[in-house]
Amino acid sequence: MGNETYADLFNIFIGGTILHFLAFFLTGCGYTRGVNNPESGSTGYLISYCYLTGLITLLGYLISNVTFFIISFIVLYVISCILVNKVFDKSIF
Repeated sequence: MGNETYADLFNIFIGGTILHFLAFFLTGCGYTRGVNNPESGSTGYLISYCYLTGLITLLGYLISNVTFFIISFIVLYVISCILVNKVFDKSIF
């Protein structure tokens, strides 16, 4: 298996599974199904997915240590969830 195969498998696993779950949860911090418009949820998911992709890309350029990268991403993700929750005034946290 070449490097391209590993890159494709990584993208499928991270982008298709983990990133989807994280974007869905981040959207849920500010969107309530049945209360808000479905368009708001779809737009929120799109923005969350793009934001997380950009965050991972930026951290990847800035940080070469994998442990520090993961810790930084988790801290920034939790801060993002709290901010989205406060901005949309939803009482999760």
